[in-house]
Amino acid sequence: MKDQLTQTNVARLLGVSFQRVHTLRIRNRINFFWDVNLKSWVTSQEHLQKYLNQRGKRITVSSYK
Repeated sequence: MKDQLTQTNVARLLGVSFQRVHTLRIRNRINFFWDVNLKSWVTSQEHLQKYLNQRGKRITVSSYK
C-alpha cells in the first residue's frame, strides 16, 4: 500500500511525540495494523484524516512526503 504511514510518520505529521502516537494507537483513536513485511504498526492516510477531522485539525495528509 502506497498510503501507509508508520507511527513515526504520524508523529512527524502531527508534531507530537512517538509516545503520544503510541497512546493514540493503544486507545484506538487512530486505527493501526501490524505490517509483517515492514515489521511496524502502520495506518492509512484515510484513518489519519478521519482522526484529524474528528479533532478539528487542519493538516492535509496528502501533502506529506
